[in-house]
Amino acid sequence: MKRTSKLTIGIILTLSSIFVIAAIFLGSVIFYSVNQELKIENNLSEIDYLVNYDMFDSRIDDLLNNYVSSGNYLVVEKATKEYLKDILYYARRIDELNDNEEFIMVLSMENFYSDMPEFNDSLRIIADVSLEITDIQENFVNLLQEDVVLSYLDDNIFSYYKDYYKELIFDADSIEDDALTVESNLDFVLSVLDLYEEFYTFLSDNKDDWIVDGEYIYFSNTDLEEEYLDILYRIENIEYYDNSFNFV
Repeated sequence: MKRTSKLTIGIILTLSSIFVIAAIFLGSVIFYSVNQELKIENNLSEIDYLVNYDMFDSRIDDLLNNYVSSGNYLVVEKATKEYLKDILYYARRIDELNDNEEFIMVLSMENFYSDMPEFNDSLRIIADVSLEITDIQENFVNLLQEDVVLSYLDDNIFSYYKDYYKELIFDADSIEDDALTVESNLDFVLSVLDLYEEFYTFLSDNKDDWIVDGEYIYFSNTDLEEEYLDILYRIENIEYYDNSFNFV
C-alpha cells in the first residue's frame, strides 16, 4: 500500500509539473502573439495615418519596406505590406491625375481658344487620360477581389495566420461593395471624359461651320447649334459621383 501511495503521489506531482510547464508555455505563446500583433497593428496604423495626411510621404515607403515581426507573423506582415504597396501604387496614380496640368488645362477656356478649331491636343490628352484611368480601374478593382487579396499570403501557413491576415486587410462583408464603389466612381470620371471628347470631336468635325466671337459660338445652321447645345447641356448637368470612399 505504501508503494502504491508513493507511486500515485509521484504521478500527481509529475502531472502537476507538466501542467505548470504547459501553463507557462501557453502564457509565453499568448504574450508572444499579442506582442507581435500589437507591433504589426501599430505599424500599419502609422502607415494609415501618413497615407491619409499625404500618400506621397516617403516615410510610408520606409515603413512598407521594413518589418517589425518574426516567424509566421513576419510572413503575414510581408504579405500585408506587399498588398498595400500595390493598392498605394494605383491610389497614387489617381491622385497624380489631379495634378496633371495638361489634364486640368484641357477643360479650361484658355485651352479652348488656343487649341481650336481642331482640338488635336485636347483630344489626345483626353484619350491618354482615359486609357490611364481604365488601366487603374481594372487593376484597382482586381486588387479588391478576395481571391486576389489571399493570393499574397503563403497558402500553406496555419489557418490562424490566414484569418489574422484577412482581419488586417479587409472586411469580408464590405470588400465587394468597395470594389463596386471604386468601379462606379472611375466609371463616372470616364463618362465625363467621354462627354468632353464628344464635345471637342463635334467641334472639330464641324470646324468650318462655326466661329467664335468673344465668349459666344455661332453656327452656320440651327441643327448644328441644337446638337452643340445638347452636348453642352449634358456637360453642365453632370450628376457628381459619391467621393466618400477612401482608396487606401
